[in-house]
Amino acid sequence: TVPLPAAAFVTDNSGENTQRKGVQVTALEEVAVYGLNQRGYSTDAYLGLPTDILESEYYLLSYPAHTSIGRPIVGVVAGAPGTTTVTITPTVAGPGRPAGVPYTVSLQQGDAYQYITGGDPSGTTISSSQPVALFGGHSCAQVPIGTPACDHIIEQIPPTTAWGRRFLSVPLKTRLNGDTFRI
Repeated sequence: TVPLPAAAFVTDNSGENTQRKGVQVTALEEVAVYGLNQRGYSTDAYLGLPTDILESEYYLLSYPAHTSIGRPIVGVVAGAPGTTTVTITPTVAGPGRPAGVPYTVSLQQGDAYQYITGGDPSGTTISSSQPVALFGGHSCAQVPIGTPACDHIIEQIPPTTAWGRRFLSVPLKTRLNGDTFRI
């Protein structure tokens, strides 16, 4: 377990920003990496994907904005040396970004770009000049919609080259009304 200081978190929630907050993990042997984010009354985790499967083509999967307290979050991290040009075509309008209009962001190795939007940005396309890591999340999602409480959620999104056609799932024993899937 390697705890990160609070200074490592992307902290600006104003809409769009780039910060030097990328975290690189290296090991002498193969390892599995999980990111765990604990906040007041909310915890979520994701499987960190190894850099050798990162690519340059992604579709974002997120969760819809449905309350005034939570918004979807898009995150892109550049891991390659030099400048990485990222082109984002959002499916929904956000602060200063109309739906369907591509825009570019230039990132250096270790830069983390974050964009907080409204609506449901799922299906937003991300392409880049070098491989990047893509994250989709929500600051306070009600899963399922209408649940009285909310949790922040985060997931590292696999590139389109890593998609599959068949999947297995195991229901959680503590769930009384089934599990929620977004495809």
